[in-house]
Amino acid sequence: MQNGENIGSRIAKLRSRKNWTQVQLAEKLFVTDKAVSKWEQGRGEPGLGYVRALSDLFGVTTDYLLSGTNPPEWLGEEPAPELTALSDALTLKKITIVGDVLGRFGLFNIGQNYENTTKKTVEVFYTFPISKSASVYAFSAKIGEKIIKGVVKEKGEAKKEYQKALVTGNSAYLLERGESNVLTH
Repeated sequence: MQNGENIGSRIAKLRSRKNWTQVQLAEKLFVTDKAVSKWEQGRGEPGLGYVRALSDLFGVTTDYLLSGTNPPEWLGEEPAPELTALSDALTLKKITIVGDVLGRFGLFNIGQNYENTTKKTVEVFYTFPISKSASVYAFSAKIGEKIIKGVVKEKGEAKKEYQKALVTGNSAYLLERGESNVLTH
C-alpha cells in the first residue's frame, strides 16, 4: 500500500481521473452507486470479478488496484486512455417472456439474448429486480452452442467455485439474491 491508500481510495482516484461520477462507474459495472460508494469509503471491497473489470476499465493491473504496487507510468500525469466499457461491449438482441398465470400465481420464463460485440472475453455483472415473494427455481445460459445450467449451492461454496473457475480461465455464472430483492449474476 502506498501513502495510506487502500483499494477504495485507488478506485476513487482512478474514477476521478476519468471524470466519472459514482453513478457512471456503477452503470459500467452493472452495480449500484451505493456499492461503489461503499468501496470508496472502505466499508466494503469489490469481489475478484469486479476487481478484474475495474482494472480493464481504468487501464491498470489488478495488482495495482489490490495492493498499490506497480502503478502505471501515466498515473500522476494525464488521464488514462479510454477503454471499452462492459456496457458498450454487449448488445441486447432479443427478449422473450412466456408465462402462465393461475389466480395469484404465475410461472414465467424470461429470455434475454446478448451479443458480445468485441473480440475480447468479458466478465459481465447483470442485475434483475424481482418481487420479495418471487422465487427463482432455474437458471441457464447459452454461450454459442454450449448450455450452462445452474445448480443451487450454499452461498460461500458457490462463490468459491465461481472464483476458482475465473482464476483457471473457465466460464462461470454466479446467481445470488442481493439487497432490495435484486438478482445479480
